[in-house]
Amino acid sequence: MNIYTYYQKVKGQSEEENLWLLDLWKKSWSYYGWNPIVLSLEDSKENPLYEKLYQKCIQYPTINSKEYEMACYVRWLAFSLRGGWVNDYDIINYGFSPMDYGTDVLSLTGIMGGSTIAAPQSFYEKVVDILINYEIDKNENLIIINKRIFTHVSDMTIMNSYLSPTKVIKIETYYGSEGYENSLLVHYNAHHVSIKGMNRKNAIKSDPRASKFLYE
Repeated sequence: MNIYTYYQKVKGQSEEENLWLLDLWKKSWSYYGWNPIVLSLEDSKENPLYEKLYQKCIQYPTINSKEYEMACYVRWLAFSLRGGWVNDYDIINYGFSPMDYGTDVLSLTGIMGGSTIAAPQSFYEKVVDILINYEIDKNENLIIINKRIFTHVSDMTIMNSYLSPTKVIKIETYYGSEGYENSLLVHYNAHHVSIKGMNRKNAIKSDPRASKFLYE
């Protein structure tokens, strides 16, 4: 069974670490019986809605680099040409085997953004439509950082506000959360890894479960 992720080189990020992580993502998912497939900007550009989505989403305010945020938006164009299982390449598999999602919109955390999800192709087409037609609500999109207020929009905030799964199986947690050592899927997102004073490479290497595929 296929599972898709998206990778695009972004300025300011460590290309060496990202490629190492991407390779490990493929190894961990392959180890448990999946066919991991990495999609790219070229795949997103195959979607005829690419330019329309890009021109709309480039206007959305963000606290992150614009290049990073746009990569997050345009990946849904590539996913919408396929359907099925998708996630971020910093979600490592520690024991989750392929399963059929039927016609469900399935989330492995309970939320839509920042989770491993599975859905029919029509769902991902809906995601693209929502991203293109989204209108900023200045009261809804406020975020406070160091006592300063910013307006921030991302694919995750939009998805979590306007989309809900029809089925939830909570087997994915983020690194450092309670019980993550026994989770079948662990999300090594940069924020939660940094809270623990780690980088993603060392965080993954410190988990003995990773030895099954880390040194292949």
